[in-house]
Amino acid sequence: MKILKQRVYGQPKLDKPTMCNNKNLIGTIKFNKSCTCKVWKDDSTYIILHRDWFSESISIDEAIARGLQGNKRNNFVYNDNWGCVVLRNEALMEITADDLLHTNYINLSSELLRRFEKIIGVEAYSLERYEWCNFFEQFARLTRGNNV
Repeated sequence: MKILKQRVYGQPKLDKPTMCNNKNLIGTIKFNKSCTCKVWKDDSTYIILHRDWFSESISIDEAIARGLQGNKRNNFVYNDNWGCVVLRNEALMEITADDLLHTNYINLSSELLRRFEKIIGVEAYSLERYEWCNFFEQFARLTRGNNV
């Protein structure tokens, strides 16, 4: 498992590898409520385009101050911060069939999550949140019949 490319808000879009086309697309994974990550397979390699890669959220007032949002906010009666603007980051991840072969299906999602934590350099179990657990469980289900 490795991170191929990353993009922070404000940088140009990521260039997908040539193997990432509709023919090799095997499915999508939901992350949060509004993010869909595409998964491609080529030989024994899976590529995931993660569309919400540790994205930052800012208040609407801050977005207006930065010039990212129009002044429509002034029309509201209450000046609260119930809404937010997401500054979307993206990443391309690569997972090989070797990453999937050395563990059984039941432990696959937790094993992938532990490897992922090591790769991005965070403490073990610090990403043990619903979003990331669910992300790797969906990946395990999606690749269950597509291994090797």
